[in-house]
Amino acid sequence: MSSNFDFLQGNEDSMGYFRAADFLEQEYAMGNYASELTSARKIAENVVKFVLDQNYMDNDATFAQNLKTVKYHHLLNQQLVDLLYAIKQPGNEASHTLEQYNKQDGVVALQQVIQLMYWFAKTYCDYEGEVQPFVEPAQRGLYTTSERHMIYSLSGDNSDGNWPRYTGLEKVGETTASQDLEKDWSPNSDYLRSEAHHRISQYMKTSGVPYNLDWVELAHRKISDTWFDDHDVHRVLLKSGFKRDAAFEKQGAKEWFQVSADQVKQAIAAVKNGRESIDGPVQATGKIELRPEQQDAVDKTAKTFKNKYKMLWNAKMRFGKTLSALKLIKKENYAKVLIMTHRPVVAEGWFDDFEKIGMPESG
Repeated sequence: MSSNFDFLQGNEDSMGYFRAADFLEQEYAMGNYASELTSARKIAENVVKFVLDQNYMDNDATFAQNLKTVKYHHLLNQQLVDLLYAIKQPGNEASHTLEQYNKQDGVVALQQVIQLMYWFAKTYCDYEGEVQPFVEPAQRGLYTTSERHMIYSLSGDNSDGNWPRYTGLEKVGETTASQDLEKDWSPNSDYLRSEAHHRISQYMKTSGVPYNLDWVELAHRKISDTWFDDHDVHRVLLKSGFKRDAAFEKQGAKEWFQVSADQVKQAIAAVKNGRESIDGPVQATGKIELRPEQQDAVDKTAKTFKNKYKMLWNAKMRFGKTLSALKLIKKENYAKVLIMTHRPVVAEGWFDDFEKIGMPESG
């Protein structure tokens, strides 16, 4: 099942927003429109805080005050400011009144947040894909008695030599099967393959790409009697060291991975057994060399710290501040370092670079 916010995945600065927006979609799907409007307001508020933070300005005030600051200093254009106010006002009202909201209110809020998140991804996360058509969210987990969900893995058929672009890639997606208790529901059964082909062919034919259905099975955990979706399998693949295809990802198609069908099967098994990763490819552990501008920042800071106690890195996003800071710590053999951030999503990036740069081995 695709989310309107899939384009936010794969970037440490946007993953927190993806989780919040994904939850927003589910509130809409369940008809909790008042809660949805409140959640939309929260996303907008955090975007404003992020903008202020990127401009080295205080963001501890209320949403209203922060938004006034952004407007006063012309940090965003008027269209974006108007959009933020349009999200903020209904969210405020939904939080403090007993007014009932309808589906149309929910659609408007959802589309406003989608517009805001596309701007955020393009401005701060190097997203270069196209804006995808709006898809009305469907409720997950509470499936109807007439359908069951399943995960599939397919590859582009390059047997005629006309589709080399798809060589070495698998698309990991989700679809549904009409429930018939007398059918064979075992993994990759003829019935599941038939149901998957029926649904997948509808949109693969539109793209004109021939395909091979390599695997399909129910998206169900027996150990907990719960259902999962393709995003869960994607996360396992990523945490196991596998990569999305970069070109497809830039276009917003985040279901194509550089994996084999067997590796997808292992990822599905990991999800079913409650594991966060599988035995994926070994990560490179070679020496990490800083870029010249990063090394310059480290050297200047080390020199400054001999006489002073403060150093500001006025570096743009994607500069590599985390990696450079860890290099500085390692170079100077600092025994105790306190790292503070108001964005918890950054913590995982610090830990990943901590491992890559060989800090544990250095003590």
